[in-house]
Amino acid sequence: DLKILLLSLITISISLSLKGIDVSTWQGKNIDWKKVKSDGVKFAIIRAGYVGTGGTVRDNTFDINYKNAKAAKVPLGVYWYSYATSQKGGEKEALACMSVIKGKKFEWPIYIDIQENSQLAAGKKAVSSVVRGWCETLKKHKYYCGIYSSASAYSTHFDDDVKKNYAIWVAHWGVKKPSFNGKWGVWQTGVGRVKGYNGDVDADIGQIDYEPIIKKGHYNGY
Repeated sequence: DLKILLLSLITISISLSLKGIDVSTWQGKNIDWKKVKSDGVKFAIIRAGYVGTGGTVRDNTFDINYKNAKAAKVPLGVYWYSYATSQKGGEKEALACMSVIKGKKFEWPIYIDIQENSQLAAGKKAVSSVVRGWCETLKKHKYYCGIYSSASAYSTHFDDDVKKNYAIWVAHWGVKKPSFNGKWGVWQTGVGRVKGYNGDVDADIGQIDYEPIIKKGHYNGY
């Protein structure tokens, strides 16, 4: 009947608006994850690191964020800040990321963060190759992978198959809905505030709950 239909629609709409945040070294080591959880945060994406000129750089807040968020039962994903401009570069960064996240479990995807000007300047073919190198390497090791980039970059710098094959996290600030021609899972909406941290964090909305998908598929350490 109509009442059941309305309730189911409400349930669907709630499940498609999961409140999330993403954090890194810029937020420091003093996040109170229990308070974050109490503020209705359903997931968090934490930075694992990047590959610098001297090799792999582990985000200095990664381990404490992982430990404390897990203790507070906040579902976690990871992002890796990318500088790669070729498929081999993407593969190298995937191996570096796996060396940092090894032995840990994540309920949300492992994302490659594509936003460097040097990457975008390399063009659509190069950017798409980076993503393929990254994602296919992670997939071989049973990780559930995704891409983070801006709405504008997605429209110009990513092949269609790349956008269809991997989890999409789109950054589009100050709008009512993100501009993305296809299915996205997470939308970074802009800067926000959350209980448990005295300062700005990046605010996100999830419209796909990845946790049951990842656990059922035995990805990301599960």
